[in-house]
Amino acid sequence: MMEYFLGQEPTNKYSNELYRAIQAGSELATVELLLEQGNSNSAGHRPQYGSAALKMAIRNEDYDLLKLLARVADAHGLEQIEGDRAELDYVDPFGEAILLEDYEAVCILLKHGANPDALVSFWGLTQSTPRVVDYSALDRMTALLVAIDVGSLHIVQLLVERGADVNSRLGMGVLRSPLQRAAEIGDFSMVEFLIGQGALIDLEPAYGGGTALQLAAMSGHVGIAEFLIERGADVNHPPARGPGRMAFEAAAEWCRPDVMYLLAQPEQGLQLDLEVTTEFEIVDCSSDDEGSDDSDMVDACHLDVRTQYERAIAFAEARNDHASIEIVRSIYASIGGRLSAQIESF
Repeated sequence: MMEYFLGQEPTNKYSNELYRAIQAGSELATVELLLEQGNSNSAGHRPQYGSAALKMAIRNEDYDLLKLLARVADAHGLEQIEGDRAELDYVDPFGEAILLEDYEAVCILLKHGANPDALVSFWGLTQSTPRVVDYSALDRMTALLVAIDVGSLHIVQLLVERGADVNSRLGMGVLRSPLQRAAEIGDFSMVEFLIGQGALIDLEPAYGGGTALQLAAMSGHVGIAEFLIERGADVNHPPARGPGRMAFEAAAEWCRPDVMYLLAQPEQGLQLDLEVTTEFEIVDCSSDDEGSDDSDMVDACHLDVRTQYERAIAFAEARNDHASIEIVRSIYASIGGRLSAQIESF
């Protein structure tokens, strides 16, 4: 093992030298020489070699150096530089270019093989995207999601033009589709564009996530919610697995009166008496047997069945929001209550 780490020292040396040269604004000829030295040794064969230098060239807006480095460095590599812990910030060079809204840099990287559907952020961009509130911060983000978060419609259009999937598969820690994210942060132009490109309006959400309408309702974006409903969004779509919320429940929990009244309009078909079933695992922690394992601890699954109205009240009560509770009750009295009375009369 020690031989392995000793064998990495020359490789790191060339990466460090290349990075420092870009950082210092060295001439193109100097960088070319360093690249030749790195390629003549083991450094040039590492997948991430030159990625940190590539990020620095992006930050410096040095497009000549960027074009040179993009030919040899991985646009999706993460490379640690000695003495500069901040450099490994879990955003790859392609993600960096998008985060800085550098259209030219994004074009250069795409030309040299950057993947428009790639995962580019691995630890969140909360401090870099001010449009995102705490409850909606994401850790793992694709190129499209980063472009949406920074509000760059031009880059979103470019990525889609180059093959980015507007209905990209959720998983591997990616918790939002592009449309769900645009609706959540309230970018109407982005929502309109993505739907025009074939984004599925009621795409099944990830665990604890939501449909585009549910997320718009949670955030109080009534204009987007209305637009989604006009395009066929289901106001009674079931909640996501885990801590999911139906659209009306989300609006009630976060006290979004405009959204609640929109959803309650007769033509929307809101079903407040609709029963919602959620599943919880009941864990038996009473066993002290030394031979028991984790698989023995799950005693049973409990099914919680409540109406959408009951859940909306419960979520508003949990936040101690009396105004929201009264709005929910008022809406139910005019809509949900009538439905209950009709059912009881049969």
